[in-house]
Amino acid sequence: GQLGDGTVTDQLAPSPVGPGFAAVAAGANGSFAVTAAGELLAWGDDLFGQLGDDRRTTRRAPVLVANGLDRVAAGASHSLALTAAGALTAWGDNLLGQLGDGTTLTRAAPVPVAGAFAAVAAGSGHTLALTAAGDLLAWGDNAFGQLGDGTTTPRAAPVPIGSAGAGFVAVAAGADHSLALTGTGELYAWGGNDFGQRGDAAPAARLTPLLVGSGYAAVAAGRFHTLALTSGGVLQAWGLNNDGQLGDGTTVTPAGPVVVPGSGYAAIAAGWFHSLALTGTGELLAWGRNAQGQLGDGTTTGRPAPVPIGAGYVAAAAGGDHTLGLTVGGDLLAWGDNASGQLGDGTVLRRTSPVLVGAGFTAVAAGQAHSLGLTAAGDLYAWGGNAQGQLGDRRGPRQLRPIEIFAPPGPDHLVYAPATGTFPAGVAISPLTPGWSGLATGFEVVPPLPAGLSIDQVTGVISGTPAVASPRTGHAVTATGPGGATTTLVTIAVE
Repeated sequence: GQLGDGTVTDQLAPSPVGPGFAAVAAGANGSFAVTAAGELLAWGDDLFGQLGDDRRTTRRAPVLVANGLDRVAAGASHSLALTAAGALTAWGDNLLGQLGDGTTLTRAAPVPVAGAFAAVAAGSGHTLALTAAGDLLAWGDNAFGQLGDGTTTPRAAPVPIGSAGAGFVAVAAGADHSLALTGTGELYAWGGNDFGQRGDAAPAARLTPLLVGSGYAAVAAGRFHTLALTSGGVLQAWGLNNDGQLGDGTTVTPAGPVVVPGSGYAAIAAGWFHSLALTGTGELLAWGRNAQGQLGDGTTTGRPAPVPIGAGYVAAAAGGDHTLGLTVGGDLLAWGDNASGQLGDGTVLRRTSPVLVGAGFTAVAAGQAHSLGLTAAGDLYAWGGNAQGQLGDRRGPRQLRPIEIFAPPGPDHLVYAPATGTFPAGVAISPLTPGWSGLATGFEVVPPLPAGLSIDQVTGVISGTPAVASPRTGHAVTATGPGGATTTLVTIAVE
């Protein structure tokens, strides 16, 4: 891709790359260009990070632009996005037909799923979706009857489950079991039950939906366990409990539902072996496996009962061994396993406490080792493992920071006004506020600012009180975003 024309095809004659360049340079397999405005662009091989964008991913062409998304879902290695109008797209692993496009071809970019939908849930290798009328459809892996169509035959396209007009309002999918909740609070389950994850006593696979209880308001499915919230705010759990993921204070798998201590629960989420609950006042609690710090309590000690993680949350998602939390202000935080970059903090370091990923998000979803975030404008970000194309960006095996899948371009044209300043020591400076075009999700500065000054990593604002005199120095401020990065120089002296 070192020609930058969007292909990997050798060209025997000049082909246009773009306008407005003032200088160029070429490496062994990479290319660089500087625009008249001083912007540096790079493309080609990035195996050793030589393009400088912290992604180590070969670049062939600009990221595509789209928007209008309303919600997202993530399976083990596949992803789904739903628009407000009900259009569903899917991408990633498709070995068992879990994308629903009628094939078993893995897709590295979104493909449409026929139909109009109102809700969607993704299991390890299967997908459930609801229509606006409450009808249920399913597709993908069906080895344990988790599709609910009365067979164990995998389906590469949506098939109707149960009778029309069943009135389902929510669905959840685990590794091999499925759940659906009606508007009147009746909970149905089907699929595998080796660990009691369905909620009934029969160990054999169930090939069609079975009524397992009533009076429920929400449901979530882990790999082999289930959480169900009653209309009165009582949280119940059943299924595998080897890591304390049921939250009853033990690691014993029970014969039926147990009550999770606590009250005032308003929302729930389940990872592979850990669980989350959100109270009506925004307090987030977690329990279960914690070997990768996925509970977020600052340790790697498993917890068989809920422990508080923090306040001010409005949503949370649990992946294989990582967790995403969304605050009331739209800040996205992440913690837990990060071997594939699924936390989105630009590293592969495990985090046992929440770290900031970005701002302006309204919804999140977590797969086995990848993550999705949706903004208020309907723009979709993805990061983490990408071996099966589950990020939908065609870029390579993993991404360590959020990248735009459906989003505006940017950032670009970063400026500070003023860009040069001399400040007295011991006196707070007037904040230096940047301006830019496009979308930026983070800021960093090199070399570090004078002692006492700092840069807000989300807004880019430079503020503080310089502590001691320092010589005039140029500081390169870089704004990063899913569409790339842009850098400008801020020169500061302290007297």
